[in-house]
Amino acid sequence: MCRVVSRGSEEGWGSVRPGVFAQDKGKLTIKLGGQTVGHEEFEIAPSGGGWLAKGTAEIKPPEGAASKVSGSLTLQRRWRAHQL
Repeated sequence: MCRVVSRGSEEGWGSVRPGVFAQDKGKLTIKLGGQTVGHEEFEIAPSGGGWLAKGTAEIKPPEGAASKVSGSLTLQRRWRAHQL
């Protein structure tokens, strides 16, 4: 699942406001029908005046092949996705 947040106006967006993002990392459990089918590890950190969010998910559904997915998203200071 991918969620993209968009804002309609760029007025007053010279920099990211304090408190909008916070550096964090952690591990999430992925469940399907109440059963654990995988885990995701993520990290969000400041990077070059913007932010870098990256994560890796390992999913093993009861039926079907296991998979591992990794990705990253770089946000510039003006909240524009720079690299996806």
